[in-house]
Amino acid sequence: MKKRSEDLIRVVILGGGPAGVACALTLDRLASELGRSVECTIVEGKQFSGERHYNPCVGVLSPILAELLEEELGVPFPSHLSRTKITGYVLHTPGETIELSDDIPSVALRRVHFDAYMAEAAKKRGTNWIQARAVDLEFHESYVIVYTENEPVSYTHLTLPTNRVACR
Repeated sequence: MKKRSEDLIRVVILGGGPAGVACALTLDRLASELGRSVECTIVEGKQFSGERHYNPCVGVLSPILAELLEEELGVPFPSHLSRTKITGYVLHTPGETIELSDDIPSVALRRVHFDAYMAEAAKKRGTNWIQARAVDLEFHESYVIVYTENEPVSYTHLTLPTNRVACR
């Protein structure tokens, strides 16, 4: 869809992890369904490819995620990234221990590989990517300026898809 500048909604998403990428892909899908024009840009300070910067945790993908990735986001489930299957969990709390199990196992993988996979999926769909940390925000009536380590950039909409908090 050709984007006319007066109809274009420019969205900046702070954070390129799974929530940020899912946000960009969902906005793109919804805009397309509504015949609207959206340009999504993700600002992410970490470089996932080459494992240069990443969250050093193991990622666990629950069985429902395969369906959500494929049906809601149009991204094939990354079975090739699987390191092992998890058939149950034990949650330890101060008052009790809870055992959880499922007939369909969860998939364990390295989070950096999943982040890189999702970032590539977003880029292939046309999501812009700014490889820099956002260091400040400036809010105006009809736009927001995101100051990055590299340069300031202006957008009509801002989303923070994780637990990050923006304060004026």
